[in-house]
Amino acid sequence: MKKIVLFMAFVIVALSCSSDDASSANSSLTSTLVIDGVQFVPTSVSVFNGDNEEEGGLVFNLTKPSTTQSIVVRIQYPLNSTIAPNGVYDFGIGETGTMLFAQGGYTVNDEIFSLAGYTVKVTKLEGDDQYKLEFQNVQAVEINTGEVIIISGTCEGSF
Repeated sequence: MKKIVLFMAFVIVALSCSSDDASSANSSLTSTLVIDGVQFVPTSVSVFNGDNEEEGGLVFNLTKPSTTQSIVVRIQYPLNSTIAPNGVYDFGIGETGTMLFAQGGYTVNDEIFSLAGYTVKVTKLEGDDQYKLEFQNVQAVEINTGEVIIISGTCEGSF
């Protein structure tokens, strides 16, 4: 009887530990992202509708809470676009509702970087909230110091 009680206690502890890990990790996600030469595999990803009156949009959030790292990318496109959200989005300032453009940031600890140069390619895959993001040597500029780091690679799966 003691063995059964001990076994059940072990199973309960194991399940509680694995469920915590499973809730924070997305098993359908693959990432080849590299930030400043270091691999970045987010443990939590999400996408939100970023539409407004003048343009369509999506907001992608890729986080790795254990390291306090996150990447947030907002893409914006004309409401009459026939291909959006698929497309190559330029980081920077764009004219509202007339082109594909992106804005975003990367944070780590207390540092905040603005995504300022190059592009991210967004591909809507089959299925609900299935996307592929391809960061094409995106420049991230630290707001206070001007330090520049590069983000490259892909993140693909269920957001």
